[in-house]
Amino acid sequence: MKKNGESKEENYQLSVQGMKQEWFEVIDNQWFSYVQNLPEKLKITYLVVVLDWQVVNGGFHQYFSNGYGQFSLMTIDALSKIGALQKADILKEVYKVVNYNNYDEMVFSE
Repeated sequence: MKKNGESKEENYQLSVQGMKQEWFEVIDNQWFSYVQNLPEKLKITYLVVVLDWQVVNGGFHQYFSNGYGQFSLMTIDALSKIGALQKADILKEVYKVVNYNNYDEMVFSE
């Protein structure tokens, strides 16, 4: 679906163009900070597309094992903003199970 001449694929490509491979190889907060500071439309696109791809390909286990779980709270917010409330509720429940110690977002993202 295109809106204002932009597609989901185009927005996703824009959202990842500044990412660096080394962010995925070391434990630090550069990847998290990059996503957190994306323009709203690109952040929502990135978070929703990644959740979809990860869950379709390997379930929530893959989403969290591949490090995307650090974006869970941002993704819940993104899903709510686009009206995907049922998906947001499902991710909230999964997040509670995975984050059973109830760490705050910054601690959990590490």
